[in-house]
Amino acid sequence: MPKKKIILLNITGGPVIKEGAFGFTEGGLVHALLSLEGLSADYDITILCPGFPGRTSDEVICYKGVKVVCLAGSRWVRWMQVGSLSFLRKTRRHVGKNKPDIIIGNGVLATVLLRFSPRSALRIGIVHHLYHDRVHHAAGVTGISGFRVRVMGWLEKMALHFTKVDKVAVINPVVKEILSKDGFRAEDIMVAGNGVDVEEYPFTLNKDANTLIYIGRLVELKGVDTLMEAVSEIKQEIPDVKLHLVGDGPDHERMRKKIMAMGIGDNVILHGYVSEQEKVDLLSRASVYVSASSFEGFGIPVVEAMATGAVPVVSDIASHRFIFQGRPVGCLVNNRDEMVRKVLELLSDEEKRQELARSGRSLVEERWTWTTASTQYRKIIEEGLNGQ
Repeated sequence: MPKKKIILLNITGGPVIKEGAFGFTEGGLVHALLSLEGLSADYDITILCPGFPGRTSDEVICYKGVKVVCLAGSRWVRWMQVGSLSFLRKTRRHVGKNKPDIIIGNGVLATVLLRFSPRSALRIGIVHHLYHDRVHHAAGVTGISGFRVRVMGWLEKMALHFTKVDKVAVINPVVKEILSKDGFRAEDIMVAGNGVDVEEYPFTLNKDANTLIYIGRLVELKGVDTLMEAVSEIKQEIPDVKLHLVGDGPDHERMRKKIMAMGIGDNVILHGYVSEQEKVDLLSRASVYVSASSFEGFGIPVVEAMATGAVPVVSDIASHRFIFQGRPVGCLVNNRDEMVRKVLELLSDEEKRQELARSGRSLVEERWTWTTASTQYRKIIEEGLNGQ
């Protein structure tokens, strides 16, 4: 009997191939690919996503039993890397030709577009975060970014009214709560969570001294400027402190110039996008993971850092609190001064840092694995198919 077909539509952010190695440009694709990987023995899974900015040709990559089809290119729109119109046209043709049994929209925009997918397919939307949630996700976003988030939130809320899906998967329970208030049936919403492959992210306490790391997009919402300013202060106490910035974005050149202007060119390293193995190597060397992000649906790099023994010192926002689960695994901070103080404490107290690192790894193994997320997706798909 042939396997049932799953096609997942991922509009924002495709993979990056660097020296033949596979890497990711954003967390939504990480979640989709590694959650569905556990279903590949029973389902024929294809992910449709845009290629890296500047690419014009299509590319097919087989990764961990999942076919990733990069159709056309993409471009940065503010803080998002979005597929072109050519990508949307090719996606429609691909779906029409391959007639999936299950079609999944990854993110609100892709979920809204499922309204136009084949009616015979089970339609599942994945919602990572909500811009119109001013209490949890967007509570700390101010200034011009706050204005943009409010506009995005208004458009998002309007779009959700036109969404037509059979099931919804969310990353944390806050999103489920908000969607239920917005009119979605609670029994059709499943909390999948996020995870890490603990075998591929080995734990170690042997770290490079005074080494920090951040992984994510280089955009205003992520608070990377705050990290650079924190390093400038930490440098006064620890001259050889290093901060590895892993990722890219529209603010890359501005941040490069700021690093040089601040005189921290020897302390901050801009890596751009890296392969998965390079990312693991950098995390394994880092003592502390830092993030001043004001907006996250979850924060997969925080969990990846905990898996490798890098202790998180991160902004006190709902998604980070959800990851910590009230456990002593790192530090939640409210501003730059608190971040500087906590980082200095950890870098000067290795015994305390190692204690938090061990607790973090234990929490990851207990709560944050892709096996757990895959189990949730299998459940929602089977429930949906049985209810058709």
